[in-house]
Amino acid sequence: MGNSTLWKRIGIGAGIAVPVLVLIVLAGVLPSLLTAAQREALNGTPADHGIAYEDVSLTTSDGVTIKGWWMPDATPPGIDDFTGEVIDTQGVIIFVHGANSNRTDPYANAYGLFKLLTRMRHHVLAIDLRNSGESDAWGGGKLDWGVAEARDVLAAVDYAHVHGKGEPIIPFGVSMGGAAAINAAVQDQRIRGLVLLDPLLDTYDTMTNGAIAAAGFPRALAHINTTAAGLFHGAPVFGDTALDRAIPYDRPTLLIQDEHDPVNRRVHAEALAAANRNIDLWVAPHPAEDHPRLASSGGWGTHVAAFDLYPDEVTALLQAYLTMVHAICDAEDAEAELAASAQ
Repeated sequence: MGNSTLWKRIGIGAGIAVPVLVLIVLAGVLPSLLTAAQREALNGTPADHGIAYEDVSLTTSDGVTIKGWWMPDATPPGIDDFTGEVIDTQGVIIFVHGANSNRTDPYANAYGLFKLLTRMRHHVLAIDLRNSGESDAWGGGKLDWGVAEARDVLAAVDYAHVHGKGEPIIPFGVSMGGAAAINAAVQDQRIRGLVLLDPLLDTYDTMTNGAIAAAGFPRALAHINTTAAGLFHGAPVFGDTALDRAIPYDRPTLLIQDEHDPVNRRVHAEALAAANRNIDLWVAPHPAEDHPRLASSGGWGTHVAAFDLYPDEVTALLQAYLTMVHAICDAEDAEAELAASAQ
């Protein structure tokens, strides 16, 4: 009789303990792990790729130290053979990497982009976002999915405005860096345009898909994880999204979207392009299933792979976009100067 009662108590205790333990794991442990920034070491320097650079240290409005590289325009000085005009630097590109990466972002082929952009008459400022690379830790080491990271972009804008001598500033945001760039752009008119590569536009959807890509979660479990991250860990998964903030943004924006990106899905990019006539959307076709990029990327698929997959097409897009933006900026600046002189 005594043993029977004991086993019943053990059974009841286990019946209570197991669900509680599962709840702790689902609501506490897994969301905490998946929202923690994974700091990656830098992969070399621009000099390893024949790019001149200097180290940069910035301080954000909330006191976070941000590390980066300033890579000057590599265009040879001289006269344009076609126009006869002096070859001048046209602007500053601020490279903003994705979550759990850094300014050397190998997933987006950052060094390839740096070489390309510095040869398109642009300075490039590449930064490590907070909790990444060599920048300071912040917020307990948790990602803020482009919200707090926007302050890092704004600090880079301050630097670029001075060292770029007032030339147009255009952030190039990759994945979560795209959300940070959007959130900065809607706050600072010195940002004259945006380039977005597979941008994070819906935090809830990205976190859910990221849990599947990174950990192989079943979708139902990934939804529970994301909801718990918002409810108990402060992840900004409820309320306004980067998509909401980008819809009224009135500066020219180039949005490059991988067709079957499993993390930052095409549906959000298409929704933004449909709602904002200033968005120029290009969808990079999905490669053949035996493409090496797919074999090496696992659950991340073609996420931020467009430049690797289609370097010629992306180069042409960037060239056309930057030419258009600078023509617009020149016209706006000339009009502003005329208006100022008339006063």
